[in-house]
Amino acid sequence: MSKISFGNIKGMLSRDEMRQVKGGSGWTSGSCAFNSGNGYSGIVGVSISNAIGGSVHNDSYWCCDSCCDVGWLTMGQKAYLGC
Repeated sequence: MSKISFGNIKGMLSRDEMRQVKGGSGWTSGSCAFNSGNGYSGIVGVSISNAIGGSVHNDSYWCCDSCCDVGWLTMGQKAYLGC
């Protein structure tokens, strides 16, 4: 699991990805997920930029390659991601 503060995210994303994090046009589909902020559930099938943005907004966690190993996604959500 990775947790990144908003201050550290600027150098990691392209200008277009930053626009999406700041409120672009909704969720871009992908194979990542982020914790919804309550510590027990996640939002799956989003791009890495949306996962990072969602985790920054919720002060929570995000995953892409490690989603099969996190405890905050349900078995169904993990199956959706191909785990």
